[in-house]
Amino acid sequence: MGRKLKEKTTALLGALSGLSIGTSSHSTTMSSPSPLTSTDLKTFRAGTQVPDSSLLEVTTRSEISAANFNWGDAYPQLYFS
Repeated sequence: MGRKLKEKTTALLGALSGLSIGTSSHSTTMSSPSPLTSTDLKTFRAGTQVPDSSLLEVTTRSEISAANFNWGDAYPQLYFS
């Protein structure tokens, strides 16, 4: 792993290490799972609803493509999604 990539990885791991995943007093339990069926895919509604402020979007790239990754293009997409 290159030095710059290792430094960025270490910084990312440091930032993520302070996060915790758990239950929130604001979460709402959904009703029991109900299948939503199509011809190719079956999904089930389950889990709990959480506020948008509790969500985190992560993007990944391989070591090979990381050097060519354009954060200027990625930041707005990650921010607004």
